[in-house]
Amino acid sequence: MKLESIKSILPFLDDDDLIKLALKCLENEDRTFKDISLKTLLPFLDEDFIYDKLFKHELKENKDVSYMFPFLDDDAYDDYVLNSIKNNNFDEKIYSMLPFLDDETLSKIVEAYLDDEIDIDINKLYPFLDDDDIKKIFKKVIEK
Repeated sequence: MKLESIKSILPFLDDDDLIKLALKCLENEDRTFKDISLKTLLPFLDEDFIYDKLFKHELKENKDVSYMFPFLDDDAYDDYVLNSIKNNNFDEKIYSMLPFLDDETLSKIVEAYLDDEIDIDINKLYPFLDDDDIKKIFKKVIEK
């Protein structure tokens, strides 16, 4: 019997082979190799590899990384948001990430907002901000 699909053997591959497949996927613009997509591989890959190699690579390339979040810890959300601020591509997806961001990242969002570097609905951030950031926003509003 001929092997029709690599998908059928994914659960039985070792880490090295899975990594090779993932790297092959990265070589192609559509992030696929044969009948395997990067998305298909994620459940089988190590979280550190996903974060260090795939997530960071795709983030640098300004590719969609949202499908990776279920396989990563909360640090990935912070990296995504900070990258969005740096590249001035702050989008609606970020509002859904607010509960997962650390205080430092939230403060950087506030700073970018106050410096007119990003255009956001600041009202959506209030429940997640600490008192110091709220005071910074208040002070800016009073000074206008």
